[in-house]
Amino acid sequence: MNGRRLAARVWDALTRDGGSGSGNFGHAGRPGEVGGSGTGVATHELSSTEQKMLSQIQEVNRRGLRDRECCESYYTPVLQVAFDAGQKGIDITSAPVVSGIRYGKSPESGLSNNYSADRSERGLSLSRLDGQKEIGSSVWFGDRKQYSYHGVLLPYRGSDGEPLILPLHVEYLD
Repeated sequence: MNGRRLAARVWDALTRDGGSGSGNFGHAGRPGEVGGSGTGVATHELSSTEQKMLSQIQEVNRRGLRDRECCESYYTPVLQVAFDAGQKGIDITSAPVVSGIRYGKSPESGLSNNYSADRSERGLSLSRLDGQKEIGSSVWFGDRKQYSYHGVLLPYRGSDGEPLILPLHVEYLD
């Protein structure tokens, strides 16, 4: 994929609104408490490399939260999504790190493709989070191999209502 097409996909993914699941992290929450998570989403223990990647995502998101007028940009699409989320006021620094499955390998960029709209999602789509029901991807993609991924759970859903993560397996080049 050439740089111009990748940049167009990233820009498109970053400038459109989330789906119907916008506004929560897909977990039970804590009754009577502000912030945090209850049960309902399995978490993943991080390796040192994954912890470093998580720290990068969180720091970039904090930068976006601090300076909403800045025009900072990142070569790595996952980091650009984290930054732009911050600029939109979305704080993912305490979002849970979750595991789940998808049918087929992750794109190299770490952002899923929405083929019907010919653009990227604003994260990596999963057909289900560990500990939760599948959203129906097996109907269309059941013939593909299942892969397990983990990353920061985003507070919005993909175009088909699927959970989205900022994956921790992508090589960050910034």
